[in-house]
Amino acid sequence: MSMLTRKTTLSRKARAARSSAKSRQTAAAALTKVTSPVHFDDGAAATVISAVHIEASVLTSAPQVKDDTVSKSSVSLEPKPAIKNTSPLEKQFYDSTVIWPGVEECEQHYSLMNSVCEAGVESSGICEFLYRALTIISTTWPVTVLLIVLLALPLVMTAIGVNYLRDCPKEPKLPIYQVVGGVFGIIKVLFLLWKQVKKHKDDVGEIHDEDDLSTMIRMTNVALNIFLTIWFAFGHYWLFSIWKPQFQAPLHEPRNWCDQTVFLFTFWQIVICHAMIACLLVLVIILFYCYCCVKCVLDENKS
Repeated sequence: MSMLTRKTTLSRKARAARSSAKSRQTAAAALTKVTSPVHFDDGAAATVISAVHIEASVLTSAPQVKDDTVSKSSVSLEPKPAIKNTSPLEKQFYDSTVIWPGVEECEQHYSLMNSVCEAGVESSGICEFLYRALTIISTTWPVTVLLIVLLALPLVMTAIGVNYLRDCPKEPKLPIYQVVGGVFGIIKVLFLLWKQVKKHKDDVGEIHDEDDLSTMIRMTNVALNIFLTIWFAFGHYWLFSIWKPQFQAPLHEPRNWCDQTVFLFTFWQIVICHAMIACLLVLVIILFYCYCCVKCVLDENKS
């Protein structure tokens, strides 16, 4: 019985030795085959040699058969940790980071013309388009700078009206026109600047006014516009009704005169207002032309 056990053990050892020798021969043949002159480019050759080295290291790392008897209970089924190959030809393709050229997300910055054209496409009529287009233009930074500059005009009007309140006896309403028009002009310009700030904050969702408050603001703006228009018309009448007065009080008619500063400043203030109204009319004509062009293009696309 002991002779039979010894023969069985020897046969197992012989089979294990033959299997190990065969594995070494396979690895050596693979290395010989790879190192033979084959025409690859540098990247492909390095990749193939690295892969074969890893395979050879795994094959040669097979556990050697010891001389003692192998029992079933001593066999471990746990996977062996991979042996790291430190060959200079090896390139590690795992645990690496691929850096692509940076592609930044560009926000769509629409120009003023594109916004106006978009308003023309979405508007149902010329009045709606003019309102939307003027609203878009009024929120631009050049208009903001213009409003800040124009704020000086009502301030000067108020100052001249107060200082020369009794220096135009021929038409005492001219200084009053300057004071009232200057005060309400300041309110109007500040209201326009506030609307611009409110518009910018509404775009980022920071302000949400209630409907009642918005309606009251619109009604106040309309009432202010109507009052300034009527007051501007009265200023025309009071100015040209005394054209052209004496700038110094005569001896025989002490009330038949008007200070030169009050008269000339009122005249140039009216001229400046007419120039701004003319620029606004030119802008409306240009917008009307743009609206007609947009509608013509849309009709051609539909047809």
